[in-house]
Amino acid sequence: MPGERGSVIIVEDTEHSAELIAALVDHEGFNSVVCSSASAARDVYRTQKPVAILLDWVLPDAPGTELCREMRAKDPLVTIIFVSGRGDEMSVARARRGRGRLLDEARPRRRAHRPASTFTVSLERGAKPDSAQS
Repeated sequence: MPGERGSVIIVEDTEHSAELIAALVDHEGFNSVVCSSASAARDVYRTQKPVAILLDWVLPDAPGTELCREMRAKDPLVTIIFVSGRGDEMSVARARRGRGRLLDEARPRRRAHRPASTFTVSLERGAKPDSAQS
């Protein structure tokens, strides 16, 4: 049954990407809640206790790293995964400083292909902040 595994907040301002990620999340038995801005994600977070947050790097009203730090301060154990095409060392370091994870660092994973790009969606339950994993 959809949603049995808990809610996942998807913070993505590109409608097509959000729909694709939501379909994958729903298929895995989670309830997806799509937000197109940091402000909307904050509102949803207040009313739901998500098991994970899939977070875009660039949002129309705030940097994803800022939202990551806010969410991490509220719940140090929630899984936060950046969904981004960025893979350079600077971006990886910034994500880790915000105590989020990049998709390539999370396991297990499933791949969904579409022309000209690849999305990887990874969900972990009860992942610990990076400082606790060392």
